[in-house]
Amino acid sequence: MQKTTGGKTRNRNAERSVRLLESAFLELLAEKPYEKITVTDVTARADLNRGTFYAHFKNMDDLMNTAVDTLTDTLSNLLVQVMDPSCIENPMPVLEQTGNFINANRALLQKLTGTSSLGPLTVAIVGKTRERLRDFLNEEYGERALTVLEHADFIFAGVLWAQYSWLTGEYGARDIHEVNEELCKMIQGVGSSVRRRPGGEAGTAE
Repeated sequence: MQKTTGGKTRNRNAERSVRLLESAFLELLAEKPYEKITVTDVTARADLNRGTFYAHFKNMDDLMNTAVDTLTDTLSNLLVQVMDPSCIENPMPVLEQTGNFINANRALLQKLTGTSSLGPLTVAIVGKTRERLRDFLNEEYGERALTVLEHADFIFAGVLWAQYSWLTGEYGARDIHEVNEELCKMIQGVGSSVRRRPGGEAGTAE
């Protein structure tokens, strides 16, 4: 399946180039402020030429927006899974997926989370993810969407903060899987208050 960037359809090779440029950009963002990152920096880190960069992006702002959208899509997809009734009852598969990703990329993520220049990027990702989650909840829950969104905000913030705390070493020697077990209990508890039978009546756990 072909994807698009800035309205342009891109094939598999182009998709690979975009991924390399996005990864190079995020690595550089962990090393220095955004305003000091140049196209030359990104292409050198990605081992691509400037022509390839401009074939996909207009400028550095365009690249940053695309990187934000990519990360937002990933978070949105995970959150939509969490809000699925069956996943609220058993969120561990999603927690394990995110936990394994954090564990496998721990060194890079520690650099990213420890860098002040990521502040605006993080705010943008969280904001866009919440917008997409709101759209999903409006479609799924109708008039109850705002109430459910309060629960979703609680789950989202709790999971992100707990996994961030583990990443930065605040939980000592605890394994990420131990953290996820506690998060699983939290989500199940919150989820029990948002499940409803057809017609809006409160449901009971099986």
